Amino acid sequence: MEQTPSDYAFQYVIDRIKSSQWIADEKILSENELSSKLNVSRVAVRQAYDKLDALGLIVKKRGSGTYISNLGEERQTVSACPVLSMDNDDVIGLLKFRKFFEHGNVQIFTEICTDEDVDKLRVLVDIMDNAKDAYEYAKADFFVS
Repeated sequence: MEQTPSDYAFQYVIDRIKSSQWIADEKILSENELSSKLNVSRVAVRQAYDKLDALGLIVKKRGSGTYISNLGEERQTVSACPVLSMDNDDVIGLLKFRKFFEHGNVQIFTEICTDEDVDKLRVLVDIMDNAKDAYEYAKADFFVS
């Protein structure tokens, strides 16, 4: 299967993290800068950044930029941060595990939620259930909400 521009941008960032070219708390290229550098659309870079953000590898700070997450010194190694070596199916599996594992939070949620909150959650779960790839699954914002 041919690599999409979004996958290309995603892999570009992953490669820089794995090789320690980009380190924790470092500001990285803006969407415009990376799209120019890789000759892909800004939308493709935004999709890649959204996926990286959902996986906890980058942090977007409105008005400031995008930064490499600070996950500790060990984060640079694949063994300590296996998401760096995952393919699309592995990423979906990880996100599904988190959905299952975080089930305990649902109990707390039900104690304080409104009907509107429940409706929003249903929409997010439907998006995840119908996702075709890891990006669609992650963009539901379930994991960052």
